[in-house]
Amino acid sequence: MEAALRYAYEDLTGTKLQDLNFTAVRGMDDLKMASVTLNVGGNDVTINVAVVYGLKKAGELVQKIKAGEIDVQFVEVMACPGGCISGAGQPMGATYAKRVARQDGTYASDAAAAVRKSQDNQTVADCYESLLGGAPNSHEAHHMLHTIYQIRDIVK
Repeated sequence: MEAALRYAYEDLTGTKLQDLNFTAVRGMDDLKMASVTLNVGGNDVTINVAVVYGLKKAGELVQKIKAGEIDVQFVEVMACPGGCISGAGQPMGATYAKRVARQDGTYASDAAAAVRKSQDNQTVADCYESLLGGAPNSHEAHHMLHTIYQIRDIVK
């Protein structure tokens, strides 16, 4: 969510983001919500975001959104508690404390990185230029990076 907010802020406001940390959407809680106020064309616009871990919690969040109990414009859903740092691709048997330490290490790596915004990453820009139609949201980028979900038989 932080990467999306970093991009959206600069794209919508046309100004450089000074504070790159959106700490309200960090952590291991199943559901985190935050409001970010942007000045777009001289008008303050508040964007409400949610980050939810676990598909059961995601379903509960969707029901609250549908019922009008929660007003959010962006939702990030991750199946694993704490996101991919607790996913099936990580070492088995990790304790909660180890998962928190791994998450903290991810935040520390981000803070120390020379490039912290997707839109400033030259490798990403080169990829768009040479492979994805020249820019985000181009027809080619949409074709190559988006998918359509469909029901499939279970592999046995």
